[in-house]
Amino acid sequence: MTFKILILICVVQLGLKKNLTNYFLKPSHSLHSLCLKVADKNLFYKTEIKALICGQKISQPKVKNLLSHIGVLHMFVVSGAHIQFYRRVIALFFPTRWLFTIQSLFLALYSTVCLFSAPLVRASVDYLFEHAVCVHKLNWGKEQRIFISGICCLIVNPYYFQGLSLGLSWVAALCLCQKSQTTKVFLLFIALYPLLLYFYVPHPLSAVSGFFLASITSFVLLPINVLCFLVPFFNPVLKFFYDAFYFLATHINDSLPKYNTESNNLPVIFIWVYVLLLNLILIFHQKKKPQCH
Repeated sequence: MTFKILILICVVQLGLKKNLTNYFLKPSHSLHSLCLKVADKNLFYKTEIKALICGQKISQPKVKNLLSHIGVLHMFVVSGAHIQFYRRVIALFFPTRWLFTIQSLFLALYSTVCLFSAPLVRASVDYLFEHAVCVHKLNWGKEQRIFISGICCLIVNPYYFQGLSLGLSWVAALCLCQKSQTTKVFLLFIALYPLLLYFYVPHPLSAVSGFFLASITSFVLLPINVLCFLVPFFNPVLKFFYDAFYFLATHINDSLPKYNTESNNLPVIFIWVYVLLLNLILIFHQKKKPQCH
């Protein structure tokens, strides 16, 4: 059923002159504004909470440059890694028979709250395809599923072609198919390097710092951000961990060699050729069979 619905959505979109997401923009902006208003109740690090919870981009140049230079800016963008966290939390409170339905409804609502952020939509569609592959026992590997999910996102909202968020999330998902955590991080840096050139020139050592700080962001900061978003009473706890995080980040940044970080203004078409070719190459060389959980 899930697979048929996804195909139907793509077919309907192909027959429309207007993106499907445009029909939900009004409630999406209302929910997003509400999310930002709730985040403003926190006393400290509102920018980071709004980025991790509400999907708002970090616009402060000083913070953005620091996170970029040490290789963890992508951790402050709502994406598949954050979806995994929310799915695990939901799994703790709901029985297995209702789990897929509850998680799907949550992803739909959360995508709306985050203004249909490309990485979040891609991760949500990929989750639906993961379920469909298992239910219909399709002989698809993870790389094939990611490819179909990405194409589906581009069909549903062609506007994603004009940005790089979907491409970055797409490549990141391909890298995270690897088993070894160390391999994932360094492959992630290597594979994303050509895409990041559009924004800035990442320092090679940022792969090392990113490996160190990404774990802190994923396993510590995200849960605490969620807790303080819901219960601002825990603001001092949030401040303590962010102070520690930025203390480490600043010292790591100061230890990295300084060099020209200006972007190369690469054509967007180059990005998409790279993303699609990388995915097709990995599909051709994939050896693992799909795994259902």
